[in-house]
Amino acid sequence: MTTPNDNLIPTLKLAGLNETEAKIYLACLQLGPSSVWNISLKIGIKRPTCYAVLDNLVADGIASKTNDGTRTIFSVVEPEKLLMTIDSRKNEFRASLPLFEGLKSESTAKPKIRVYEGLEGVRQAYMLGLDQPEGSEILVLGSAKIWYQYKDANQSYIAERVSRNIGLRALFAGTEDNHIFTKLDRLEMRDTRFLPKKYFDPKVETQIFGNTVVYIAHSEKEPFATVIENEAIASDERQKFEILWQVSKMR
Repeated sequence: MTTPNDNLIPTLKLAGLNETEAKIYLACLQLGPSSVWNISLKIGIKRPTCYAVLDNLVADGIASKTNDGTRTIFSVVEPEKLLMTIDSRKNEFRASLPLFEGLKSESTAKPKIRVYEGLEGVRQAYMLGLDQPEGSEILVLGSAKIWYQYKDANQSYIAERVSRNIGLRALFAGTEDNHIFTKLDRLEMRDTRFLPKKYFDPKVETQIFGNTVVYIAHSEKEPFATVIENEAIASDERQKFEILWQVSKMR
C-alpha cells in the first residue's frame, strides 16, 4: 500500500532503517501511541510482522511500548531523538575504528589459501595469472611436458595471455622434449631457460605473479592447484626463481 509519506522512506533508510521499519516508524509518528492493529491497518502490513518489527525498534531504542490494560501500545521517538540515536551510534563506531584497523592489519598479514580441484579447477587457477595489468609477467618453474597433456586448454590460455600482453619466463629441466617446446617462445611471448635434469625435474608446477604463488600438481589422479596470496611468500619465491634464472642455461 502506497502512502503520502513514502517519499520519506529513502531518508529513513539512510538512518539505518529498512523499508518495513521505515513504513512502521512513519505510521507510528503520524498516529501517535497506537495498537499494532491500528498500525497494521494504516500501512497494510500483517500484524505478526508489525509486532516483530516494533519489538526490534524497541530493542534499538527507536520505539517504546506500554500496556493500557487490554492492549500493547507502541510509540516511536521524535525525529530529533532518532537523529541523536544515529549520532550516538556513529560516535560508538568511530571510537571502535582502531579495533577494526587492528583486525584489518592482522588479516592482511595472513596468507589467503585456496584449493582448486580437478581439471576445471586447474584451468581456473591458470586464469588467475591473467588478471593482471598489461605488460605484467608470470614466472613458471615446471615441465613443458605437462603442458602437452592439456594441449587444447593450454593453447586457449596462451592465446588469452598474449592478447593481454602478459609475458612469461619459464624454467624447465634440460630435456630434449622440453627444448622442442621452445620453438614458439617468441610467438607466445615466452622466455625459456633450462636447468640440468639431474638437479631439477619438478613434479609440481609453480607459478608466481603479483602477490600470488600457485602450486599445480598435475601428476595426481585428480589434479589440483593450491593458491597462496601473500606478499612475503610471493617475494621469497620470486627471489628463488631469479637465482635459478641467473644460473640456468638459455636454449
